[in-house]
Amino acid sequence: MIEQHARRTKIVKSFEGKALSAPEAEKVAREEVDVLRLVWSSKVKGALLDFLKALKKYRTPERSIPVMLDVAHWTQAVVTGLKEPRAVVFGEKIIVSQKAGQGTLQLTAERWPTLFKAEHDSKTGPGAVKVFFGTGLVVMDVVKQDGDRVELEVKHGGT
Repeated sequence: MIEQHARRTKIVKSFEGKALSAPEAEKVAREEVDVLRLVWSSKVKGALLDFLKALKKYRTPERSIPVMLDVAHWTQAVVTGLKEPRAVVFGEKIIVSQKAGQGTLQLTAERWPTLFKAEHDSKTGPGAVKVFFGTGLVVMDVVKQDGDRVELEVKHGGT
């Protein structure tokens, strides 16, 4: 039997820099969060470890928060040409391109040819590669790439 839950949206809470503190870990441990996204950098590795140790104190068999460690903490691409924030919603298809006027969003990226490729050849097809915008709250799957244009499908919307 398929189990259905009332809430379908996953709540991802991101922490980086000064937010990686024991008091913040204790606070988030009491919140209804599905996954934590921690942004790693060599400058905050000590704080990140302290954050995880503090979080571990609140782990129980009934309550265990998965952690996603973001080690790609540098900006890989920048949205250009936006005059105002652009909201996206679940299921929406977005076309991104390096060339102005060729898609929904224009991106500037040094490593465009490999930006949307799976790390391993075993990962292929829609959903094999995820794209995170902003602080990681907007999540999209790569549907297909055709040269300078990439089709994305929104899995978790936002602005």
